[in-house]
Amino acid sequence: MSLLADILIDKYVYHLPFYRIIQKYKELGVVPSDSMLGDWFSEVYEAYENAPGKRMIGCWAHARRKFVEAMDESKKLASG
Repeated sequence: MSLLADILIDKYVYHLPFYRIIQKYKELGVVPSDSMLGDWFSEVYEAYENAPGKRMIGCWAHARRKFVEAMDESKKLASG
């Protein structure tokens, strides 16, 4: 979940295009495909559209913060 949150933040907060997000993760040793990211975004959008009150986005910042904290503690464990 934290990887998806980080990708969504890159896309919607930092306005990075998919190819830059993919490049970022390739440099970290994670190789997401274009179609995988597209599928994830479609599912997130659908879940958001169907969410009562559409308050789902608030959990992304929390999830990303936990991912960053994990990377600070042990980059090797958090990234692999």
